[in-house]
Amino acid sequence: MIFLILFTRRLLQTKINFPRIDKILIGFAIAALLLGITSFLDIHYYQYLAPLGLSVYLFLLFLGVYAKLKGITLSGYYLLSMALYFSGIILLALLLMDLIPYSLFARYLYISGSLAELTIFSLALAYRVKLLQNQKTGLQQQLIETERQAKARLEVKVAERTEALKQANEELERMAMKDGLTSLANRRFLDQRLREEWQRLKREQGFLAVVICDIDYFKRFNDHYGHQSGDTCIVKVARALQHGLQRPGDLAGRYGGEEFLMLLPNTDIQGAAITAERLRSAVEALAIKHAKSDVRYVTMSFGVAAAIPQEDCSAEHLVSLADEALYRAKDQGRNRVVVSE
Repeated sequence: MIFLILFTRRLLQTKINFPRIDKILIGFAIAALLLGITSFLDIHYYQYLAPLGLSVYLFLLFLGVYAKLKGITLSGYYLLSMALYFSGIILLALLLMDLIPYSLFARYLYISGSLAELTIFSLALAYRVKLLQNQKTGLQQQLIETERQAKARLEVKVAERTEALKQANEELERMAMKDGLTSLANRRFLDQRLREEWQRLKREQGFLAVVICDIDYFKRFNDHYGHQSGDTCIVKVARALQHGLQRPGDLAGRYGGEEFLMLLPNTDIQGAAITAERLRSAVEALAIKHAKSDVRYVTMSFGVAAAIPQEDCSAEHLVSLADEALYRAKDQGRNRVVVSE
């Protein structure tokens, strides 16, 4: 009786599906256990086992009907097995009380009912195991799918973060190569491009021209108008120089303070001098007032040098030649282009 109650709780999942009924089943199991122990100690209590058993079987039969009406899984198997077994028990009881005629069929029908009950219970148990396996397989597949989706989302996020990091690094690299005030190339980038172009044109045996220029009397401008106006002047001049370069490969950068440097690949000395003169005229056309200049507006002086890179010469030497030409332009009165000899 106790094992039947426990099996019923397990098969019909009464703890989940019928919590109140489950408590009643536990009460029946405890009562059967206590009555069994007392009957073993005192035979007089044995007479109470039959009423208790009848009550339990009737209750379990009722539970089977109720579970079937509620659509509980395996309740049909349970109800059929309980009905067969209970029918056999009732016939045996009626036979023992001489309420029906004696026959071998009626005498041993309960055994057939018990065998049928065991068979159906076995089928129900097998079906239950299959359901649990299917549930386990479903949960495993769900877990695999969830893991796959999480992995896919993670890969997307990693790709997005990687792309964002790449763009941020590229932006930082661009910022590191730009002058903060003028947005032209800074001294670091100019030196890097100078070395690269020198090596490239050494292989190709092409000309590389360097133009160095600075603003005439800029210290006087700063002292007279203030540093903020000085910065504004530098920005305007930088824009004029940038716009004055007509080829994509040409590069203008701020070399330091009011000094600028232009790299002109594949340009000989004559072409570089023409470009420098165009830039000088563009700055002059800005007509930025300069009360402390001889011509009363901002001008620039230019030094130009060009060469075909050779093994016995360096890019720094080419820059120094352009710088010497710039100083000669200053000595000759400023606002002019001087070509390296």
